[in-house]
Amino acid sequence: IAAFDRVFATAALYLHLRGNFTEALTWAERALAANEANQYGHSPSRLLRIIGFVLIFTGNHEKARPLLEEAIASADADGDAFGAAQARHVLSLAEDDLGHFDEAIALNKAAIAGYHDTHNQTWTAYALNSLGHAEFEKGDVDQSVPHFEEALSIFYETGNTMGIGAALVNLAKVARTRGENANAARLYKESLALRWEHGNQLGMVGCIRGLGQILVSTRADRDAAELFGAADELRNAIGGRISPRRSGYNAAITILKQRLGEAAFTEAWDRGCRRPLNEVIAQALSEPSSPRSVAASPGHAGRTGLTMREVEVLRLVCDGRSNREIGEQLFVSERTAQTHVQHILTKLEVNTRAAAAARAVELHLV
Repeated sequence: IAAFDRVFATAALYLHLRGNFTEALTWAERALAANEANQYGHSPSRLLRIIGFVLIFTGNHEKARPLLEEAIASADADGDAFGAAQARHVLSLAEDDLGHFDEAIALNKAAIAGYHDTHNQTWTAYALNSLGHAEFEKGDVDQSVPHFEEALSIFYETGNTMGIGAALVNLAKVARTRGENANAARLYKESLALRWEHGNQLGMVGCIRGLGQILVSTRADRDAAELFGAADELRNAIGGRISPRRSGYNAAITILKQRLGEAAFTEAWDRGCRRPLNEVIAQALSEPSSPRSVAASPGHAGRTGLTMREVEVLRLVCDGRSNREIGEQLFVSERTAQTHVQHILTKLEVNTRAAAAARAVELHLV
């Protein structure tokens, strides 16, 4: 039975990551039924963590919470420090979604301590990102930023592009909250490009919505309504949850309906629903967010492997900016700026900032 449990749980996790939420929920429920039917009373913490994770991302918070609490108790009893940390981390996602931010913060801090004890750098970064998210949603924006930046730095150092996409979108939310629309758009676009590459469809929905909200603030109303329609069509197609926290999104929809009128809003929304996803993504990534950003992802940059963010940093290097100045310009820490620069040098196969600047000129990136 335990072997079948693992198969069910692994299938559910894979389908969730690929955005097949309805099917993932079916597999999670099969795994749960198999676990409950186990005559030996075995309650594997890993199985319960995965089931709880899928249940949270399909909106079944109340069903997930007791399973995750059981997973914590099981891991603690077995002396499984990593399992206990991960169970607390997953439970924090449910508490965050339900608006219990203090509980989510406490769970994430406990998870980070557990991950540190087991020397798991990757999951430490994910928990830091989750901690920052709970702080951001609570309203402690300035407190959340160092956690997002530390998570991003670890993801860059370990080459975890899934994690990079997750941290970038949170930094985009911070920038949007601060009214820094150009910076927010660049961050959303870089995250969207990564999520498109990974096939992370729920992540794409979040990025498209974020870009739509920026368009609302710049009064590109029809384009915004079209993006929102495309995002909602994708969410419905994959069976993704409707987040309990939609105040910013709902406010944007209300503004669009007022400014466009119901008929024009519906027409633009429906047009977005009908568009193929690849066209929606291409348009979202190509629309300029600042005068210099049109060339942010040219063919030359793609061949070097530079991300949009790294191209942005490279341009500042060409301007003679120090790591500290780059950090101040892009609202990241000096350490994060230094990490970006090192990755740029590696990808361009050069050893100095001057050589990187010269290479940028050769590649027509500046």
